[in-house]
Amino acid sequence: MICPNCGTANADTAKFCKGCGNPLESKRPIENTNFTQNNHNSGGDNKRLVLICATVIICIAIIAAAFIMISGNNEDSSSDYSTVQSVSNDKGVSDSSSNVAVSSSSAKSIPDINIKYCDFYTGSSLSDKSYCSANIGTEHYGEKYQIGVSYYNGGTKLNDGATATKKVDEEGFLHIYTSNAFDCYPDKATVDIYDVNGNFLTEKTYYLEETSGQQKFDH
Repeated sequence: MICPNCGTANADTAKFCKGCGNPLESKRPIENTNFTQNNHNSGGDNKRLVLICATVIICIAIIAAAFIMISGNNEDSSSDYSTVQSVSNDKGVSDSSSNVAVSSSSAKSIPDINIKYCDFYTGSSLSDKSYCSANIGTEHYGEKYQIGVSYYNGGTKLNDGATATKKVDEEGFLHIYTSNAFDCYPDKATVDIYDVNGNFLTEKTYYLEETSGQQKFDH
């Protein structure tokens, strides 16, 4: 080792110059303990940061999954409620004991049916059955209804007024024969029309002449 003060050569292990006594610096490598410690601490900090980030990501994933499940359940419940409300509104009947909609036999709205005019025919013989044609309009062509006609004479009912299901023809007529003949000519006829489920729709009464043949009524 060369002394920086006087230039005298000294042993590498000498602490002082043999020429001038000046302290000599050692050439041994000095360990940077701060750097090592910092690197050690940095590695620990990185591991903790990675662990914290992983924990946060897992928590976010769990919360997101729970939110999706809750949202799905709410949508299903809302859909079911809407369905129940729809049934209740369509049927118009609800069970107050359970608050669950109950269906009604009259689910469909009753169509607007009116007898526009009517034709009657009575045979020349009292043994002939009477015939009725009630017109409800060509707009109901092809639809089916129940029609019944009750015949009277002097306030006495001549038949049972039984109904039969008939289809409206292309001219808007419903046709029906009586199920039995009469012992006298009727002086009144009451025409009743129902839908195919038996719900009453309309009725009209006509006063007939006590004779055979065809009788037309324009309203």
